[in-house]
Amino acid sequence: MEDSQMGMRSAVAAGCTVLVVPAEVPIPPGEGWMVRESLVGVDAFTLGALVSAG
Repeated sequence: MEDSQMGMRSAVAAGCTVLVVPAEVPIPPGEGWMVRESLVGVDAFTLGALVSAG
């Protein structure tokens, strides 16, 4: 999980699938990461879907 574009890009470059909850700067969806407005409602199913998608 990341909240910044720099952290997200570093994690993607390391081969990770990333759940992004932007803190201050909007981050558009892209390959290797999923963007959410908040962590409200994120559960094991959501995280499993993220891993499967990655």
